[in-house]
Amino acid sequence: MGNRAMGLGFLVAGFLSFVTVAWSQESLLLVINEFGQGRAGNGEWVELLVVATGSCSTVDLRGWVLRDRQGNTTGGVYVTFSSHSAWAAVPAGTIIVIYNHNDSANLPTHFPSDDYDFSDFRVVLPANAPGYFTTFRWEGISNAADLLQILTSTGVLVDGVSHGGLPLGEQQVPHLGAVAAGRAAWYVGGTRDGVNDAGNWTIGSDAPGGSTPGAPNAAANAAWIESLRPKPAISVAPTSHDFGTVYVNTDSAPLTLTVRNTGCMDLVVGTCALTGANVDQFRIQNDGVSGQTLIPNASATLQVVFRPTSSGSKSAILRIPSNDPNNPTVSVNLAGTGQAPASISVVPQTHDFGEVVLNTDSVPVTITVRNLGEANLVIGQVTMGGAHPDQFRIENDQVSNSTIPQNGSATLQVVFGPTSVGAKSAVLTIPSNDPEYPTVTVTLSGTGRAPALVANAGGPYAGVVNVPVTLTGTAAGGLAPYSFAWDLDNDGAYDDAFGETVQWTWNLPGTSTVGLKVTDSQGWEATDTAQVQIYAGAGDVNGDGKVNLVDVRLAYQAVLGLIQLTPEQHGRADMDGDGDVDMQDVQAICCLALGGCN
Repeated sequence: MGNRAMGLGFLVAGFLSFVTVAWSQESLLLVINEFGQGRAGNGEWVELLVVATGSCSTVDLRGWVLRDRQGNTTGGVYVTFSSHSAWAAVPAGTIIVIYNHNDSANLPTHFPSDDYDFSDFRVVLPANAPGYFTTFRWEGISNAADLLQILTSTGVLVDGVSHGGLPLGEQQVPHLGAVAAGRAAWYVGGTRDGVNDAGNWTIGSDAPGGSTPGAPNAAANAAWIESLRPKPAISVAPTSHDFGTVYVNTDSAPLTLTVRNTGCMDLVVGTCALTGANVDQFRIQNDGVSGQTLIPNASATLQVVFRPTSSGSKSAILRIPSNDPNNPTVSVNLAGTGQAPASISVVPQTHDFGEVVLNTDSVPVTITVRNLGEANLVIGQVTMGGAHPDQFRIENDQVSNSTIPQNGSATLQVVFGPTSVGAKSAVLTIPSNDPEYPTVTVTLSGTGRAPALVANAGGPYAGVVNVPVTLTGTAAGGLAPYSFAWDLDNDGAYDDAFGETVQWTWNLPGTSTVGLKVTDSQGWEATDTAQVQIYAGAGDVNGDGKVNLVDVRLAYQAVLGLIQLTPEQHGRADMDGDGDVDMQDVQAICCLALGGCN
C-alpha cells in the first residue's frame, strides 16, 4: 500500500515479540518465492513454493498463516489456510499464488487467472477463495517497508522476507531494498538455503518482462522447482529368474513380471524387448507393460515363457525402458535348461456314470496317469471344466502338482453328484510337461434322476360338526414345484379343494377318509389318504349332528335327575363349561334349537 502510515504502535513489545523470530529457526518447508505490489493501489500478490523435504514429500498447510508486519486477525495482511483437504498434503514443487481479493483490478496485466487445480503443481487463489482460507484480511503490503512471514498453525516461523526501511529488530532474512508501487521481488536461486541470501533476489517491474507470478523465476529457480516435483521410479520384480528344466519344444510355466511405479509422478514405459545369447528360446506374452503410463503406486504385468528347442542351458535378458531418470533401463536376467520330454498316458479318457439320483453320489471312477517317457512327468493342477463342472468333483487327488518318474503312475477319483435332472457333462483337464500332449482331457457324463415322488396327506385330523377343519399336505421327491388336489367327499375324484393347505366342513359326526393327489413339474403323480374324526358340537346332546328340541329335553331331564348322561353327552350339554349341566345350559341349548333368543 503506497501511502500506508507506519504508526508508533508497531513498536509495542507485544507486537515485536510476535513478528521477530530468529531466521535460523526457519524450516523453509514453504518459502516465499516472489511477491509483487501490482500496477497500482493494493493489487498485491504473494507466490509461495512448497519445498517440503524433497521430491515425493508433501506439507500439511492446514492452519498455516501468511501475514505481513501489521498482520493479525483484525488488521494488515493475515491469511489463514483452512482445513480443506487440498491443503492436507501439498506436493513439493507446488507453486501457490495468493492475491488481494479487495483490489484485483490493479493486479499486473500478465497475472494468471484463478486456478484451483492442484494437479499441475500450480494454484492461483484470491485470499477470500471460498473454503480455502478461514481468515483473509488484506489491507495492503507497504510500498516503503514491510515484511512477509509464513507461520505454522502453532505460530512457528517457516519463512520470512522483508524490504525497505524496517527497524533492525523487525527485519527478516533475507532483507531486501524497498519494493515500491508497481514493483516486485523474486528469488532467482536454485536451492533451499539460497532463499535467505538477499543476493539471490531481484527487484524489478511487476509487469511483463519482470515479475513472473505463478511461474519459475529464471533458469536456476526453474530447475530447482522441477527437481522438487514428483518423479517416477520404476520397480521390477523379479529382476532375475531361472525357469529350471523344461522339456524341449514345451512351454514353461509363464513367469509374471510386475512393473510398479514407486515414485510420485507418472511412469512412462517404452517397449520391452528380449536380448542376449538365446533370445529365441524365450518369448514375451500378455504384455500389459510396453507403452503403458503408470500413475504412482500403479502396476502392470507381462509374462515371459521359456520354450527350449534343444537341450542344454539357455539365457536371455529382458530390457524394460522407462522415463525413470535414475534407472532408465531395467534388465531382467533369464535362464533355463532344455531337456528331452516325458510322455503322459491317462486311463480312462471317457466315462459315463449312467443314472444317479439327485443329491446322491455315484460310485467313484479312478483315473490313472502314467509316465511312459524317460524324463520326469510334471503334472500341473487338475481342474474340472465343461458344461456342468459343479455336478462332478475330484477326490483323492494324487495327480495334481505331482512329479511322476519313468514308468510311475498316480491316481485320482471323480464322483458324479447331480443336483438337477437331465444329462450332465464335464471335462477333466490334466496339464503336464509332455510337449506332445501338454493337456489331456477326460470326458465325463451322467444323468441326474429325480427320486420317486411321495405325497403325504397329513393327519390324522379331528374336528367338530359344522366347524371347518384345516388339512395340510406335503410332497417329497419328484421335481418341484408341486400342485395339490383333494378328494374330501370320498367319491374318488380329486376335485373338492386345491392347494397345499385347505379347509373342509363336515355336518355329521363320524370318521371320514380324505385323499390327496400331488403332481410335480414333470407331470408325475402320487396319492395318499388320511383319516378325519368329526365330533358332535356343543348343544348336540345326542350327537346326531343337529341341535333341536330333543337335545333340550335330554338336558332338562338330566337337570331333573331323570336320566344319566354319558360323559360325551355331559360335555356337549355343559354349554358354559362350568362342569355342571344346569338350567342355564338348558336355556342355551334351547336358544340354539330355536335359532336364537330375544
